[in-house]
Amino acid sequence: MITFDPSVPIWLLVLLFVPATAFMLWTEWRRKLRFRTLRFVAVFTLMLMLAAIFLQPYNNVIKTDRTLLLTPGYTSQLIDSMIKKHPGMRVMHTPGTEPYKDSQALNSFFELTDLQGSIHFVAGEGLPLHALTLLNKKNFAFVSGRRPYGIIDLSSAKQTTVNRQSTITGTFRNTSDTTSILLIGPGGKEDSVTIASNGTTSFDLSFTPRQTGKQLYTIAVKGGQGNVHEEKFPIVVDDFSPLAVLVVLSYPTFETTFLKNFIGAKGNKLVMRSQLSRNNFGYEYVNHQPLKFSTLTKSIIDEFDLLIADRATLDGLSRQESIALKQSVHDGLGLLPIYDRAPKGKTENSFFPFRTVSAKGDTTTISGKSKRYTLPVLPFRVLSEAPLQAVLRNESGILSGYTLSGKGKIGFQLVQQTFRLMLAGDSITYGNLWSPLLERIARSHDRSASVEFTNPFPYYVDEPIHLKLISAGDSPTLMEDSVRIPLREDVMLDDVWHATIWPSTAGWHSLQIGDRTMDYYVSKATEWRSMAVENQMNENDLSGDQAHVVSELSEKKRIPPLLFYAILLLAAGFLWLAPKL
Repeated sequence: MITFDPSVPIWLLVLLFVPATAFMLWTEWRRKLRFRTLRFVAVFTLMLMLAAIFLQPYNNVIKTDRTLLLTPGYTSQLIDSMIKKHPGMRVMHTPGTEPYKDSQALNSFFELTDLQGSIHFVAGEGLPLHALTLLNKKNFAFVSGRRPYGIIDLSSAKQTTVNRQSTITGTFRNTSDTTSILLIGPGGKEDSVTIASNGTTSFDLSFTPRQTGKQLYTIAVKGGQGNVHEEKFPIVVDDFSPLAVLVVLSYPTFETTFLKNFIGAKGNKLVMRSQLSRNNFGYEYVNHQPLKFSTLTKSIIDEFDLLIADRATLDGLSRQESIALKQSVHDGLGLLPIYDRAPKGKTENSFFPFRTVSAKGDTTTISGKSKRYTLPVLPFRVLSEAPLQAVLRNESGILSGYTLSGKGKIGFQLVQQTFRLMLAGDSITYGNLWSPLLERIARSHDRSASVEFTNPFPYYVDEPIHLKLISAGDSPTLMEDSVRIPLREDVMLDDVWHATIWPSTAGWHSLQIGDRTMDYYVSKATEWRSMAVENQMNENDLSGDQAHVVSELSEKKRIPPLLFYAILLLAAGFLWLAPKL
């Protein structure tokens, strides 16, 4: 394929050379000499070679020292077309992959180090994670095979608390059969969902753990023909950690009274102050020692994890109280303003830092276990803007959520008269409406260090698990099953460390950092294969570089300009010699 790298704009060449060529052809036509046709050809050739000198043409030559690497799941028809499009490529296959015609075999993945930079295509399911780490140069294009069917993604909340409803979120890639997915806990069936549509579908499974510690939940997938496939999903259930909640109201309402009772009934510590007159307050305590105060000071506020206040209270704060509250939120306090209309003015916007838009709908439907409830909603919606985190939403927008403010969070709840759920005897739906919001905006008690898995579940024996450790200490220590793990410090981020572990057995394992223990589960080699293949294909997609491959597969070779000069001289010589013949 010929490409050009012109030294002058092409439009300028066309503007100059077309009239010049036409003039020279007209001149040769007027001359009554022999070899008129040959002279026309010579003129055209002369001008073409002169233009080529300015256009600087290149020839794209396909390189032949490149490799197509086959992994399980590739299709022969696709490989045929790739070889036809890129002839001369070497074809190799990884261990455990069916050979393709005369493809060469890799005896082990360690041989990938000898192919650095020469692998231009990886076809099929892709290279495993531990094989990808052997490649310093991942400049290949990943050509995926057929995507797996079944559960291809699964995750649960970072923290699961005993006697609190939690959710497992997943993605299922379905065929034509109607499929049922069941969640079975230690006490029996927890939840189920039916998927009838083809393609990729998201699903949620709810459960309420009744005991703390390491638990293995069973996820059963039942196909339309009655076949059942079961997998074990690990859940670590934490003990309940009570919150310290301060409720400050201008006057109590049904909404705040039921909310106070709900918070206290869950074992949290609560102080509620309501204003009876200008300088007279009423106090209520749940699981907390008596505490009386006439003004909100930072020392008072900092004793609590969450402050709930109505609009009138926030509007009536003095300048010193507003400063103290803002500073406490910045330092980590959670704030939940209770509004009965859209906030207006600078004072309210200080404690309601959200942009809103008017909404037509003033009600929403809340789904319970056996009934649906219609509740009033404030006539506006909060715009979804970073760093806003939505907790509850419907088709009209976000109904509850929170945003970051320094180390703390400020939340909102647009659903009104939620006490109706309690009057209807549905405390579970009421809890599902309030608990996630309150727990997420409450103060996060800092730990000295935290560990995060950077590669997704599932984990397998003799395959790497990459960890990110955040520690304020100068030299943190990480132990895996009582064995010290070497750490490498992040060169860009302070207090961030990285580590890699290779579990040797399936089952539960533990990580220890400081006084904190973190449990994780290693699956058997036969478990969660659809999810593992999907993760592997996604990782290869991210590692590949299609643009780099296209540029590397072909090499630009400039056509020697001496060739154009030589042809130009021959054409010019013929035009000079023709009149003399």
